[in-house]
Amino acid sequence: DIYWRGRVWVDQFWFGLKGMERYGYRDDALKLADTFFRHAKGLTADGPIQENYNPLTGSQQGAPNFSWSAAHLYMLYNDFFRKQ
Repeated sequence: DIYWRGRVWVDQFWFGLKGMERYGYRDDALKLADTFFRHAKGLTADGPIQENYNPLTGSQQGAPNFSWSAAHLYMLYNDFFRKQ
């Protein structure tokens, strides 16, 4: 089943970045978070937040208008982009 292979879920992405941060790879986590925000469709422009994203193109995969992803986008922003 390809549903679970290769896609980027925002919640799992956040968990991965937090793990990287915990083990001393915050700079790498920031680079990945920045790349994700720049490439995932609908995150920096007017558009729906998706269930998950294609890791190479940033295009929608899964359900559109996915509120669970919205909650984790806030967490990503708060943890990696907001000025401390």
